[in-house]
Amino acid sequence: MQTDTFIRYVLTNIDSSLASSDEIIFNKYAQLASDVPQNAEFSLQLTDELACTRQMIDHILDIPISKRRENHYYSTLLRAEALEPLHEHQVNL
Repeated sequence: MQTDTFIRYVLTNIDSSLASSDEIIFNKYAQLASDVPQNAEFSLQLTDELACTRQMIDHILDIPISKRRENHYYSTLLRAEALEPLHEHQVNL
């Protein structure tokens, strides 16, 4: 990653996407399809895969995102907090 700009770009993109993912919001939307067979199993698979991917990217990059990209990490938390009422409204609709 230190010497290859393409690899750095790809991993940074993955890192940003993972930081923006919110399991709580994801599960609220998933509950909208609670009557679909295998919904719970599928939701659990996605949640597990997200956790595994986060763990692997932290391992590859040696440092958790909260330390590695502090500004991005905290701005994502602020963004998630600001968007939470919108998600709640959409789920209720």
